[in-house]
Formats: sequence, C-alpha cells, structure tokens
Amino acid sequence: MAQGKCCVYNGIDEIIKNNDAPDIFLKGVHFQSFKYFRNISDEIRSSILLIDRNVAKIGRNDLLGGVSLNATNHRLCTHIRRGDFIASPLHMESREDFTVWAVRHVTDEKLKETNVTVVLFGNDRTWSLNVAGKYFNNTRMRLYVTNAIRSATPAVDFAFVQYNCDSVILTASASTFGWWTAFLAGPHKNIYYNTVFSKPNGIEKELNVTDFFPPEWIPLTMPSDFRLPTS
Repeated sequence: MAQGKCCVYNGIDEIIKNNDAPDIFLKGVHFQSFKYFRNISDEIRSSILLIDRNVAKIGRNDLLGGVSLNATNHRLCTHIRRGDFIASPLHMESREDFTVWAVRHVTDEKLKETNVTVVLFGNDRTWSLNVAGKYFNNTRMRLYVTNAIRSATPAVDFAFVQYNCDSVILTASASTFGWWTAFLAGPHKNIYYNTVFSKPNGIEKELNVTDFFPPEWIPLTMPSDFRLPTS
C-alpha cells in the first residue's frame, strides 16, 4: 500500500468502512504516518508498557542512573540520532548547531519558564556529553545525558519520555525511533521538530510532511546566520 515510500499515507478509510471484520491486516512496505494510528495511539502506548513491566522500570528510572527529575521543573527532552545517519545520503543527523540553538530557543522563546531541566537522549551518549560540556556548562538550566544500556529496546525510550518529559525536541526528525518516541509520548506534551530532516535530494522524496508530522507538532527552523557560541 505504501508504494515503497516510507512516510506517505495511503488512505484506508474506505477499506475500514466497507469491511466488518473484527481485525484488518495491512500488508505494505512502511506505514510511518500518524494518520494510520491517531485513533489508536492510546492503545499502542499502554500496550507497550504492559507487555514488559521491566521496560517501564528501565525507562522510568535506569536511563538516568536513578536520578529523579524534579517534576516542578519543565522537563525538556532532546532526542539525538547520529550513528548511521552521519553517512546516510538521505537523512539529516543530529548536529551541534541545531541542537544547541533548538534547546536555547525552546527554553527562552517557547517555554519562558524559570526552571527547566534538559535531557539529551538517543543513540550517541559520547557526542551528547561533549555537546553538554561545551555549550551548557554555564547556563542556568540543569542538563542530563541518559545512560547507554546495551540491552535496552526502543520501548525503553518510549517509556522514558512518557514518564520523564514534558516536551520533546526531535533534532533528527526523520528518525524512526525519534518519531515514534514523540508520537507515543502522550497527548499533552509539546513536540518540536527540525524542519531540516533531509540531506539534498534525500528522504524528502519519500516523505510527505503533512502525512508524517502531526499538525499539533511545532516546527523549528534554525536561522541561517546562527553560529555556535565560542568560549
């Protein structure tokens, strides 16, 4: 049904309307559009945590080494995806300039909260620690980087965000893990995403923005003249 494209919605409304079977199975390449799942997102979210209670425990407590985030602070979680995206000709990876700009912009311009706790989580802890040390050591916000747990599944990140985050920034917003983490975060969380998700002539050919990003998500476009601060 998805015609080989990752992030395009091919309407199934007529299939559902004209079929009275209790279950409908779709066969295709990808179904990465919020439009397929919006009406059952609560069921998916609760099912993930019920499947394995250990997943919920790791997500709630272990990724931060037992640190409990102060719930009176606004908890801004920033998803990092590098790894294979760095060499990919299609996907834009998390980059220092956007990550630093986005965290500061959301904190100062969007949230305007006095007390903000920032958490960097994703698939490159070493890179995240380096960014935190270089650019956030002298800021007023508290900043944490999640631990790398080799045995952890993507569901651990889903659980982490549900329990520990009020807002989420997707710095590499074509990331499948990042997208699902944000989509399953819960209906009352602010989701921000990088509008530059593709390299030139990359994944934008397979991704329909209006099918991929829910309309309530907030786009972030870094100014072209932004430069990383120097020490």
